[in-house]
Amino acid sequence: MKQNTCELETKLKRIKILSKEDPKREFNWLIQHFNKENLIYCFHELDGKKAVGIVGISKDDYTVKLEENIEALVERMKKNSYYPAPVKQVLIPKGDGKFRPLGIGMMISYCTSYNPFLVF
Repeated sequence: MKQNTCELETKLKRIKILSKEDPKREFNWLIQHFNKENLIYCFHELDGKKAVGIVGISKDDYTVKLEENIEALVERMKKNSYYPAPVKQVLIPKGDGKFRPLGIGMMISYCTSYNPFLVF
């Protein structure tokens, strides 16, 4: 059953208030607040010009079957079988001749971590 947007926003506002009142409080099972609609919104907010992740799928590639891909993602998340893909490490040269590591994740992993509806 889908939550309506108003109900979801009310619940997330309550979680936000509770987390501000007690920053050490732990919240479990926030996965229920991820749904197809807000993940599609998150996807469209992502910058498609960034480097592709370890699996080589770009934002344009993922868009071809966006709804199908997001539905499959939500299903895996609800079944607790979704795990983010490994991050590709790239070494970026610094001015002093050293390098700093940069992690490039998979496009869809960014959706699940960026969900603005869960940003506190």
